[in-house]
Amino acid sequence: MKKKLIAILVLALVVSTVSVFALGIGPQGGYGGVAVSFKLDKSPLIFSAFVNPFGGLTVGGTADMWAINGNLAGPVNYYAGLGVGAGVQLGGGDTYVSASARA
Repeated sequence: MKKKLIAILVLALVVSTVSVFALGIGPQGGYGGVAVSFKLDKSPLIFSAFVNPFGGLTVGGTADMWAINGNLAGPVNYYAGLGVGAGVQLGGGDTYVSASARA
């Protein structure tokens, strides 16, 4: 019984992972916090929602249009394009709203 349950869970994990990557969803991370990017079927833009809990809570999002998108090796890709971003810092002493152009 345990083997069947494990097999079903593994199958569900594989199917859901393939579905997520087919939608263009992907995690991002770095010095500026963590983010998840996604692409909607009917929009040429690539969106990202981010949160940075370090030095005060900052939340925001971006919208980019890729001009170049290529593959370096395996799952590692590169892109170049233009976009916009916005965020709000809710903690850390100061509260502010920011907007930016991205290149």
